Amino acid sequence: MIAENMALMSRRSTSLSAAVKEIRTAVGMIGVFSVFVNLLMFAPILYMLQVFDRVLATGSLRSLAMLTVAAVLALAVYGALDALRGKLITRMTARLTDRLDGAVADGLSKHGVDPFETHAAATKDIEAIRSFIAGNGLVTVFDAPWAPVFLAVIWLMHPVLGIYATAGCVLAMLLAWVRLLRTKGPMAQAGQAKAAANRHAADSMRRSDTAAAMGLLPGLTRRWIDGRRGLLAHELDAGDRAAGLNGLSRAYHQLLGIGMLGLAAYFAVLNQVTFGTVIVARVLLSRAVGPLTESVRQWQPMLRARRAWRQLHATLAEIEARPTCQELPPFRGDLDLNAVAVQPPGRREPVLRDLDFSIGAGEALGILGPSGAGKSTLARALVGAQPAAAGVIRLDGAALGDWDRSQLGRHVGYLPQEVELFEGTAAENIARFTEIDPGAVVRAARLANIHDTLLSLPLGYDTQVGPGGQTLSAGERRRIGLARAFYGDVRLLVLDEPHANLDRPGEQGLIRAFESLKRQGCTLVVISHRRELLSIMDTVLIVENGGIKAFGPRQQVLGELSAPKPQVGTSTVRRLKRA
Repeated sequence: MIAENMALMSRRSTSLSAAVKEIRTAVGMIGVFSVFVNLLMFAPILYMLQVFDRVLATGSLRSLAMLTVAAVLALAVYGALDALRGKLITRMTARLTDRLDGAVADGLSKHGVDPFETHAAATKDIEAIRSFIAGNGLVTVFDAPWAPVFLAVIWLMHPVLGIYATAGCVLAMLLAWVRLLRTKGPMAQAGQAKAAANRHAADSMRRSDTAAAMGLLPGLTRRWIDGRRGLLAHELDAGDRAAGLNGLSRAYHQLLGIGMLGLAAYFAVLNQVTFGTVIVARVLLSRAVGPLTESVRQWQPMLRARRAWRQLHATLAEIEARPTCQELPPFRGDLDLNAVAVQPPGRREPVLRDLDFSIGAGEALGILGPSGAGKSTLARALVGAQPAAAGVIRLDGAALGDWDRSQLGRHVGYLPQEVELFEGTAAENIARFTEIDPGAVVRAARLANIHDTLLSLPLGYDTQVGPGGQTLSAGERRRIGLARAFYGDVRLLVLDEPHANLDRPGEQGLIRAFESLKRQGCTLVVISHRRELLSIMDTVLIVENGGIKAFGPRQQVLGELSAPKPQVGTSTVRRLKRA
């Protein structure tokens, strides 16, 4: 049934259909095991019934021994099947999670989709599905339908006992629903407050040096404490509500059991049921109540998993609907922008508009402009990290979105303004977490003037940089970021203020690296105001007020800037259009 529902939800997604096919057999086996597990739950019930009604009445020790052996064997089989069911669920969950992770990653790489927000949302959906299956959710789905079977056996013992048990189960489920509804709001608010407090703590840790230097720690700490107090208030509210209802629920379950014992004993005294029924009816009632109340507790996780599956289906269906990026010829480095506008997320208007320029393979472009002009946004757009809102960016004549990400990524180097390193070794970060080519890693490190520094570390290139590169200085992080950008067969290099945090020798080494890369035919796009770096640029682009103020040969544009009347514009500096 579960496999069929999954198949219906994933009908239009080949990736999810394949994932469902892989787990269908496992789901069926879990269902079969659940049938036998629940049937074997009757073993101790039948044992108690026979002991009270037959053994005690006849005094037959032989019957007692035979019944005991049979019950022990049945419970041994029960334990083995329950363990196998648990292991099968664990392995099926791992397999499904791996399959879904692979489907998302494969879809993002093949269809040229912006991976960041899409991958984060898909990962959250996969985690919701995994949590439901790996938790008690799937077991409850298979065990809850057996509750009516246990109730039916009570009805067969005596109709009044059946009415009492059915009404008791309904009331137990209502109490579970009340608890769920009463604590839902505070728990959701507590979750939001916890996430906000964690984000604040992580942000403060990343900027701890600035906070300490400028006396921000008391204010940040107070803000964190206020957030924690809000979290504790919501948790306290939820805890108070849950505690009262939990106490009521536990007392109710005890009273329900006592009531069943008393009622069954009453009918036993009247010789309407056997004395064994007194104990057995109580056990059957607990077998029925447990799965029903657990199904209420699993209701919200089940809804989240169902919603997550549908969202994941929609995400993958949208990805798969896009044309597959074709393998294109080897990348040369020609760059062309045609009426491009860029609008970052959260902005109502484009930051950049009507960008129209070209540079040829092997040329070097320097980008200038005042703070906030959109230079960093342009750099992100050139490497595909920020999609264009209008117009088209072409590399070697092909639209940026037509390139296979994995193919293009091997030939693109990018250094953002804020360098982010990832947890791992220095060599792994430089090699972009692909298979490490030691020679290529060393060559990139030498170009970035970080080779000697890495050799001086205790483990050299195998030194762990820590989350975000926190074990390194700002300059070391930036130079490792440069080495990562230089790594491999780079044909397009986009660098946002590469001179930041570099000393004079570091800048000289950077200039030598640029000259070497130009000789190799690499296209350079460098955002910088340093004259030394601009001296090796072929072309200069000035960005201002969201558009191009000037574009042309370096000497002509810089000459106009240094003239007595620096009225530089597209009317005084002719634009170049290079194939």
